[in-house]
Amino acid sequence: MRKDYIVQDGCWNCKHIFVLCECDENDLFYCTQGKTKRPLCNSHYLGESFNNKCKKLNDIQYGKELSRLMLIWSKWAQKHSVQQSGICHAFVKKEMKNCL
Repeated sequence: MRKDYIVQDGCWNCKHIFVLCECDENDLFYCTQGKTKRPLCNSHYLGESFNNKCKKLNDIQYGKELSRLMLIWSKWAQKHSVQQSGICHAFVKKEMKNCL
């Protein structure tokens, strides 16, 4: 790597970032900065599947609870979605652990 190489800061390396990653899909980036707690995201990979929360319910209750959880997530995600290359006034650099 060149000596003058500089890594630019952005949402991708901010401590407030939540990355939703699923197999065979593009990663999605969300800012968790603020007072609103992040709801479950329905990620099987991250262990936040809505099915786990609803599995003991009957079919009617299951459908209602699933719809409720999906609505909560989609409203939160819409407000908190960011680009990985973006940056804002609340940026705080995340401690990067050495992967080697």
